[in-house]
Amino acid sequence: MNNLERTTTRVSVTALHVGIVLWATYTLHQSPSEVVQPTMQGVLVPPEAIEPPKPRPKPPPPKPPEPEPRTVTLAVTADGVLHWNQDTIDEASLEARLQQAASEQPQPEIHVRGDRSVEYERAMKVMAAAQRAGMEKLGFVTAPDQ
Repeated sequence: MNNLERTTTRVSVTALHVGIVLWATYTLHQSPSEVVQPTMQGVLVPPEAIEPPKPRPKPPPPKPPEPEPRTVTLAVTADGVLHWNQDTIDEASLEARLQQAASEQPQPEIHVRGDRSVEYERAMKVMAAAQRAGMEKLGFVTAPDQ
């Protein structure tokens, strides 16, 4: 074989893996009958010289949906009887239930309904009791004329 057929090409490859720098030199011969013979060399690198991959920050957990505030209807009937939604209650129960509702998060909305024939003062006493208990969402509900 002459020198042209034995031309050698050297290729260097460098890789950093687990604290060791490796490089290989491949001898490529132009003759198809010859086998490529790599030579490996390495250098030990101290662990502090290699930066570990930085962990990605975890996304914040999804926020639970806020519960819909419930609505409590306080009704005063024509005969002056109080109703908490569908339950008939007295003055003492009204105060206790309003205190309990004021401590809930979120607080329920209080809708006060008064019969047309009920004295205005009676409906205002119910609203005042709700305010004293610390209720923040309070409304007076009326029915339109028919």
